[in-house]
Amino acid sequence: MLSNQQNHLQRSANMSYLHLTIYERSRIETLRKENYSIKAIAKHLNRSVSTISREIKRNMMEEGYSAPTAQTQYKANKRRCDRPLKLNETLSQFIQYYLNLHWS
Repeated sequence: MLSNQQNHLQRSANMSYLHLTIYERSRIETLRKENYSIKAIAKHLNRSVSTISREIKRNMMEEGYSAPTAQTQYKANKRRCDRPLKLNETLSQFIQYYLNLHWS
């Protein structure tokens, strides 16, 4: 089993982002059911206490914290934050003109 420091180094080497993974969300769910404190969960996952606290607060249901529900919500929020394409007729014609000139 990896120590917390090794786990953090491995995660840092393999991931270029800081979002919680489904694995981490599952661990949060399991540890919450086992009555671990937020601080203990944060230490176990080598994450900030505030990260764990916000994650639980954001995704707490009546039944408790649910990792699959939290992951679904995360994906929905991520899709919504994509910038909408502002393609209008003028821009479309401009693009088509330069594509016809073999610009890419």
